[in-house]
Amino acid sequence: MDQQAQLALIETYLMDETKMYQDWYQGLQQGLSESSMIPFSAELPSNESIIKRLQAWFDQYKDLLTTKICGEWEYRRKKTESQSKKFLISALADALTVFGIPSALATSAWLVIKGRLDNICAEHSKE
Repeated sequence: MDQQAQLALIETYLMDETKMYQDWYQGLQQGLSESSMIPFSAELPSNESIIKRLQAWFDQYKDLLTTKICGEWEYRRKKTESQSKKFLISALADALTVFGIPSALATSAWLVIKGRLDNICAEHSKE
């Protein structure tokens, strides 16, 4: 995906969190299946179910995210240097892809929009 398309999708996520959650879920499912596409007929779970699953995923990978994003990627410095939330999300998505995190763009949007990285990186810097 080129940067303009990526920034447009991030703008959509900033205005429509439901889309962000659905894209995260679909990307995770694609990563878990052998198929590269989920059929259009597949029904998505409720937003509440997706949010619970995303939180469980975050809880499971919190230590990895702390090490990779707060430590190696230096999230707090990059956040300070970033021109905008959209550019921070875009840069983070690139890092998550390198680290093998599924649904990198939707995941990075959620992590930034919901302040998850601010919280875990603040704890990480105290250590």
